[in-house]
Amino acid sequence: MGLFESEILINYVGWMDLSTIRFVIVGLFVATWVFALGFWRVSRIEVKWTTHLMPAGQTAD
Repeated sequence: MGLFESEILINYVGWMDLSTIRFVIVGLFVATWVFALGFWRVSRIEVKWTTHLMPAGQTAD
């Protein structure tokens, strides 16, 4: 990284508002958890991954 690019990066980082960055990080965290929970509920992933562990003759709920 040259001198010009590092100055641009330093100016950009210095310009950012930390309270906005905090909300963006928390929002991304919450969105990730909501997506993961929705995917888990809809796809019933635990049933698919544990079906092979059940004894023969039993079925998943």
